Amino acid sequence: MPVIKIKIGQDARELSEHFDKMVDDFFQVGVSTSSLPRGWQPTVNVCEDETHVYIIADMAGVSREDCTVTVEDQYVRIRGRRESPLGPGNRKFHFMEIVYGECERIIKIPCECDVEATSAQLDNGLLVIRLAKVMKRHGIKIAVEEE
Repeated sequence: MPVIKIKIGQDARELSEHFDKMVDDFFQVGVSTSSLPRGWQPTVNVCEDETHVYIIADMAGVSREDCTVTVEDQYVRIRGRRESPLGPGNRKFHFMEIVYGECERIIKIPCECDVEATSAQLDNGLLVIRLAKVMKRHGIKIAVEEE
């Protein structure tokens, strides 16, 4: 009778984490942060410099008219819709990696930003959102007065 050795501890934890990541990656297509019935999530990059936070979203196939950006509290919500360039109809697919329909992505802003100074541009399938940081003064010298 073959004997199977099971080592419990760090290896089991790593295996469990690896399995969880595989499941998350597998179900990433078609997953949305809202209750959209069959949607997709655009991939994003979030970075910052001294004065701005930038969110760059891959919105290939989404027109400017079908794209909305909303800033609420500390979150940016990106929504859009892309249609198949072939239009509706029954087709036999050999590969289907591009998801059509509604998309939504909610991103937490990493610092305090001026919502009124936010801009968004959609160019060549990339949505670039630029949020101006709220500049806080540090190290202000206070004059000490005599009584």
